[in-house]
Amino acid sequence: MAGLYLPSSVAQRISDCGIKVVRWSGCDSRSASQGGFVSYEGVIMHHTADAQPHDSHGNWNYTITNSDNSPEYNFGIDQDGTVNYLAAGGVNSSGKGGPLTLQTGSVPTNGANYRLVAISLDIDGTGEVCSVPMIVSSVVTAVCVLQFIGRQTGDCTAHKEYCGPGTTTPGRKIDPYGNWAPAAYGASLSWGAQQGRIDDFRGQLWWAWSDPAAWAAQQLGTAPPTPTPPDPTPPTPPPDTNWPASLTSTLPTIQKGSQGIQVKKMQHLLAGRGYMNEANTSNYDGVWGNGTDSAKARFDADNGLGSGDTSCGPKSWAALCGPMPNLKKGDSGLNVKLMQHLLAACGFMNEANTANYDGQWGNGTDSAKVNFDNASGLTPSPPTDCGNKSWTALLT
Repeated sequence: MAGLYLPSSVAQRISDCGIKVVRWSGCDSRSASQGGFVSYEGVIMHHTADAQPHDSHGNWNYTITNSDNSPEYNFGIDQDGTVNYLAAGGVNSSGKGGPLTLQTGSVPTNGANYRLVAISLDIDGTGEVCSVPMIVSSVVTAVCVLQFIGRQTGDCTAHKEYCGPGTTTPGRKIDPYGNWAPAAYGASLSWGAQQGRIDDFRGQLWWAWSDPAAWAAQQLGTAPPTPTPPDPTPPTPPPDTNWPASLTSTLPTIQKGSQGIQVKKMQHLLAGRGYMNEANTSNYDGVWGNGTDSAKARFDADNGLGSGDTSCGPKSWAALCGPMPNLKKGDSGLNVKLMQHLLAACGFMNEANTANYDGQWGNGTDSAKVNFDNASGLTPSPPTDCGNKSWTALLT
């Protein structure tokens, strides 16, 4: 599968916010004809134009099976707020439009299909009002996607804006930005008239950004989702581990505001585990700022490392690195991907080439490992196995 594909952790993050998520069969590998995204520049909002009464299942099935544009969307949202995860790769809903400059990204002419993650609301587009659950789910989905790809609230756009004034196809799309609910639903969810502006929607993303689960619970009048209690029984250590007991205590404890190679290595490990965008090289700048802190906070929450204090000490390093098993050329999987990220952090693989993070120990990875071994005194190399000494050298 060439290109970038959204990992299942994005759908899980939406579900963790108390939103019902339905994963459609094949969604993890589904894409339009060119495969995965060439880059992640933001999110684009659509509506289906599906006439009432809605057959949501049939409608989403059509969007992933019709021969002309399938799949059309990455996520589809029902009137009851259910989020349908339809496709992880590039989609065909945006078509011609642009160019468009967003807060931190940009979309070239006719380039949105493989740069903007598409979210569609199942409304007819001729005056139908979105339900509050639909609005809330659209905000939470957009926030979770934007945070994963390392973009900001201003990197959310709408189909009408993409094909509106100042673009190569002005006025081609008549989509409303969402037919947002009227003021009767409460001021915080009133985003303007049928032709409401996209910046109203961006404002809701801003309010939900720091804690989308709590924001959703407040808007829906429900209790926030109960965190899964940690297992009181310590997990059994994985077999064949090379984690030296002394290594956790020798790695430095770093925190927000820290800078340097250890921050860069932590950023690469977060990206390898799906918490930062692998394709965005600005995520590997070695500076622990807001974006890195947000990714680390989500990692901590998912791995039982508590909340509030996002510093990276012995427990965080151990969770980020995992078992560190013995690896060799021909192996594949997450541990190979983490090794590839550390090789890139050390300057032996191109950080900008996401093909280097494919989790496959092939010739390119082997060449990088040989060069690293020779530069680190891990000779003779080849052979290029990755064991105790290699992991230690990669991390220190």
